[in-house]
Amino acid sequence: MGTTNISPALLARLSQKTTSPPLVLTKNFTTTTTLAPIVPRDDDGLPDLGWHYDVIDYALSGLTLTNATLTLTNGVAVAVFGAKGTTLQNGAKFISGGDPIHLNRLTRYDTVQEQANTNWTSTSATWSLLDMTSSPAALPEVRLRFTDLSVLANSGPKRSVIYVNAYYLPSTLEFTDCRLRGGWIYLLPYYYDGRSRTAAVTNNLVERTTIDWTQGYFDDATPFAVYLRNNLIRNSTVTWVNNTGTAAWESTTTCLKMSALTVPNDPVKYGPWVGKILASQEQSGLICAVASDGTVTAYNLGLGAPEDLRLIPSGQNLYCLDFTFNQLLKVPAGYFGVFVGDILVVDEGRGCAVAGLYIVHW
Repeated sequence: MGTTNISPALLARLSQKTTSPPLVLTKNFTTTTTLAPIVPRDDDGLPDLGWHYDVIDYALSGLTLTNATLTLTNGVAVAVFGAKGTTLQNGAKFISGGDPIHLNRLTRYDTVQEQANTNWTSTSATWSLLDMTSSPAALPEVRLRFTDLSVLANSGPKRSVIYVNAYYLPSTLEFTDCRLRGGWIYLLPYYYDGRSRTAAVTNNLVERTTIDWTQGYFDDATPFAVYLRNNLIRNSTVTWVNNTGTAAWESTTTCLKMSALTVPNDPVKYGPWVGKILASQEQSGLICAVASDGTVTAYNLGLGAPEDLRLIPSGQNLYCLDFTFNQLLKVPAGYFGVFVGDILVVDEGRGCAVAGLYIVHW
């Protein structure tokens, strides 16, 4: 055992980690299976000796799920190695249900453990957490709630959350109360067979993720309904193409933002922004004003990538990070003296726009 003479905060963090390896699963899923936490957390108050890792309960690669339900529960952590994790075949149901305190985790192994120069690596052009089979007679279902999905930076196909083999989609793909980080979700139904598909993304935090969905690719008539509701999407790319309108597409109370602030009630100073929430959209270069009734108005101020919004305070210096030259820059409070209370926009710069600080007042 290691020493207990450490800070309570460190001891609490160690209690959520482990010095034990995952259980490697090698058999396909052909009967109903539940995966719950199995690897011991170091939570007995007597820390183990050795490096403490984030927990992986199970590791798997290239397994299939056929005519059965696979359930992830109680904060289990499942990691994928090799080219793909679980392939959803005929009649598959992949269900993940954590809770607000104990998120389930579905990730690649290298988000936790060192890179392996073994059969855990892959030279495949696509890496995926989930994979769809071609032409399933009974379409699979995927329902995820209170689940964290994390993928490291890479090209799109090498960070697939679900790889839709030959354009086949599950009948239902649901993300509810989840956290999506770094993934690529590319949905493009093709080869019309009359069966409806639905993608529902509700109440999620989405960061550094690419969502690219199309209905009516080459006039394909597959009904593909899409619902985005009450999501916060940051530093991500969202592409929707609805060529046919065969099925409903809906986006409500979804905010694509980098930063936000609430504008004080001063019509003279803030004009049409008074009393509204301002949100910057780094990807589009827009500033969005959200009214109390939910109405959103977008403003194009000619910015490149507005990254941060704030009200200028009195007597405070501003510190900015120049990540290109690895410098911390200081702007003395004196430069802002006559602009106290105005809105400051920090622009990262993109295209023709120049990175800098921009002050907005009416």
